Amino acid sequence: AHDIELSKVSEDLKESAAENRRLLDDHLALEARIGDASRRAVRSERDLVDIASTCREHEETIERLRSELEASQAAAERVSDELQAARADLEAANDLLSDERGGRKVLES
Repeated sequence: AHDIELSKVSEDLKESAAENRRLLDDHLALEARIGDASRRAVRSERDLVDIASTCREHEETIERLRSELEASQAAAERVSDELQAARADLEAANDLLSDERGGRKVLES
């Protein structure tokens, strides 16, 4: 009876040792997965920092381009105003020239 009991305890110990090995293997596999996930998280965090930096650079570029566009629009408005003034001066000069030519024709006849 004692041998049967020892055999049973021995069998239980073997099963327990096998279960402990499986648990240890599972634990090691989980640790490896956690390590991989941690490294991916660090890479992702670095990527996010890079993306944020790029976004700030793009925002600065957009703001600079917006300022340049506003300056260009103001310059275009000034040029348009100058062209309108020049057109008005040209029309006035044409009117004077027409009046002068008309006056000569009257004097010649």
